[in-house]
Amino acid sequence: MLSVAWLGPRLGSLFLLAYLVLGLVGLPLFAGGGGWQYVLKPTFGYWLGALVVLPWMVQQGQLLLLRGSNLPQWKVVLNVVLLALNTVLLMHTVGLLYLVVLGLCGQFPWEHIREVAVFYSLVSLPYDCLGAIVALALVRYLRLIMGLWLYA
Repeated sequence: MLSVAWLGPRLGSLFLLAYLVLGLVGLPLFAGGGGWQYVLKPTFGYWLGALVVLPWMVQQGQLLLLRGSNLPQWKVVLNVVLLALNTVLLMHTVGLLYLVVLGLCGQFPWEHIREVAVFYSLVSLPYDCLGAIVALALVRYLRLIMGLWLYA
């Protein structure tokens, strides 16, 4: 989340896409290693969710910060928190739908879907929400630092 927030919607999308492609080609970038077989892992849907949803989150966060100059600070903070929560929920929805598709295709046993869904979504949901809030809150400062570093 932080890298996409740092790079912006376009570069962040390219970064995530390159990360996924390199991992699927065989580089051990994922927690379980790498290779094309990772598409059949239950966590791959969360990566797809990130690829689809995170660039949207950063774009909306940038618009919020631009429009937020006319709003009271508490409304800007509330909007950022709500955007982060919506983003995480959308990512987890895509991950869970992918898990169901794996079950329907016979690639993942139905008896394990519930425990995987609890472990990857329910347990990690608060941490992902906090990470999204922090990423959106730090976007402006990370970009300023990156700009100073690139043009120094």
